Amino acid sequence: MTCVDLVTMMKHRPQLVKQLTDDTVRLWSEGIVKTARPTTVSPLSKLVEGFQTLQSGRGTGKMVFVPYADDVIPIVPKQQTPFLFRPDATYVLSGGLGGLGRSIARWMVSRGACHLLFLSRSGKITPAVAEMEKHLAEQKCQVHIAKCDVTDVTDLKKALEECRSILPPIKGVIQGAMQLSVSRLRSLRA
Repeated sequence: MTCVDLVTMMKHRPQLVKQLTDDTVRLWSEGIVKTARPTTVSPLSKLVEGFQTLQSGRGTGKMVFVPYADDVIPIVPKQQTPFLFRPDATYVLSGGLGGLGRSIARWMVSRGACHLLFLSRSGKITPAVAEMEKHLAEQKCQVHIAKCDVTDVTDLKKALEECRSILPPIKGVIQGAMQLSVSRLRSLRA
């Protein structure tokens, strides 16, 4: 059996594809090229059996598969490769001490992250944060929490400089910091 990648040929050698197509139509018109015999027409639901016949070498002629409304085709989806973090890198979680940030940190560690730097305006170690630190340490993850207001450039530079000597290079940042501001609306009556 021979295969030809027509899509690649059309992209890179369109003149050759045109010439081959013209030659094929001419040979068909002259009766030199004939229909492959036998021609077996099957529903798409028999596709697996058709491939098995081809692989076994028992297939002769041409196999055509036609879609029908009631066809069921078994498809095995391609297995997705899980995203992995580098164990020799530091990942920064800005504002990551809340529930969502702690969940993201656990997920990152389950995918290979070994060094996490949390930047927190308060730096407050709540019982939930302490439990997360303990859990991540058990997973061989180095956790560092720096009190830092990420909106203050001086504060941010200071926190990053302190961590440079104790953590590997930073290779990723998850920005989760936010500040909510509540204000009263005045009536706009004229």
